[in-house]
Amino acid sequence: MLNIPDTILRCIFYSSSGGGIHLSFPEWEKECICLQFVSFQHRCTAPFLFGFVSVGGVAVVLPIVLGIGLIVYSLLTKYELGIPGLKVIPMPLHLIFDFVAAALLAVSPFLFGFYRYAPNVWLPHLISGVGVILLVLVSQSQPKTHTAKATV
Repeated sequence: MLNIPDTILRCIFYSSSGGGIHLSFPEWEKECICLQFVSFQHRCTAPFLFGFVSVGGVAVVLPIVLGIGLIVYSLLTKYELGIPGLKVIPMPLHLIFDFVAAALLAVSPFLFGFYRYAPNVWLPHLISGVGVILLVLVSQSQPKTHTAKATV
């Protein structure tokens, strides 16, 4: 059974050490799965970690709702951690969801006017949103195909 907190720690270790996660996922999915858990954790805990939970409103609610949405559509995606029998979202569509959610997160301080607060309120939204957009732009939507060469 997969222990989610342990997986998050392994994902952080994997990303910082250049490889160290030893799960049985294809390479292209390891990075995606790790980023999903880290992104979920960051979005849902950002108001508490950065100390703006007392601001309330959309500044607090939006990252939490987007984080929960991320887990829901991740569980429905056709990849290793999707729920068997409910894997209905193809990876390219998953990446579109990621992009749209990240764009909303990045522009939310300006769209909803909370950019007027201290930087600890709006900067996590902007950095997280732009970061995820960049990751989506360089993400693979399909595994790499390896061609075997015959040796005689």
